[in-house]
Order: sequence, then structure tokens, then C-alpha cells
Amino acid sequence: MTILQPNKNKQNFKSIITWCVLGVAICGLYIFQYNSLVGARFEAKELKVGIENMQLEGAELKNKLYASLDPAELKQLATLSGLVVESRPQYMRVTSQNSVVVSER
Repeated sequence: MTILQPNKNKQNFKSIITWCVLGVAICGLYIFQYNSLVGARFEAKELKVGIENMQLEGAELKNKLYASLDPAELKQLATLSGLVVESRPQYMRVTSQNSVVVSER
């Protein structure tokens, strides 16, 4: 005598398919997360390189600024512009009566 159980076999097949679909979904989610992580690491590296380049540029600009504000350089620029050093400069000041007075200090 043979006993057939078609519903039981069908239930096992649905269970196997469900677990396979769930496994594929989990693998897909893992791959998506891994790609996101790799992308974030790449962007972080790019930003780090950009920050280092900006710091280098800032240091170069500071160096140029300090070189142009060197006292010897400023004296040479003043001489080229026709400026002279006054031994007794005169200053203007405003008195309390709103008049201008020239004085030496």
C-alpha cells in the first residue's frame, strides 16, 4: 500500500524557496552595504588629500605674505614709490573747537 502526501512535499518546497529568496535578499543587502562602505572610504581619502593640498596652499600664501612684508622689501618699495623718511614729521590734530592744528611731536 502506498500513501501519498502531496501537501507535505509542496510545503517543504515552499519553505526551501522562501529560505533561498531570503538568503539572496540578505546577500544583496550585504553587497549594497559593502559598496557604500567602500565609497565612503574613497570619499574620505579624497577629502583628506584635498585638505592636505589646501593646507599646503595656505602655507605657501603665508610664506609669500611674510616675504612681501619683510622690512627690507618694504623699504625698497617705498624708495621706488618716491617716499622719503622725514626726520621731523608734522601731524594734524583736531582741537575741541573743531579746528585743525599742525604740530610736531
